[in-house]
Amino acid sequence: MSEMMEEHVEWVNMGEGVRRRIVSDGAALMVVEVELAPGAVVPIHHHMNEQATYIVRGRLRYTIGDRTTEYHAGQGVSVASNVPHGVVATEETLVIDSFNPPREDFRVQRK
Repeated sequence: MSEMMEEHVEWVNMGEGVRRRIVSDGAALMVVEVELAPGAVVPIHHHMNEQATYIVRGRLRYTIGDRTTEYHAGQGVSVASNVPHGVVATEETLVIDSFNPPREDFRVQRK
């Protein structure tokens, strides 16, 4: 059974120029909206969750493992579980991230 999300979920700051909010949170999948200011950085990190990112608008330099690629609006990228990754926004950017399983650490910050 799915649960309706609150109409206005609060934004959580992830670092300078980066904020996120959960837009859908289910038993096996979480969808998160992330806004990045030009030059904003999400440092290299890893997590056990598989991640898919869709770039709604803007442009990112996305590092996955030892490979860095530039992605723009309309493109998507997947990151396997526990693979180091990070991004640099080269312009104002909006992405939709999906996580399987959901990010428990994001749920804790939402409460």
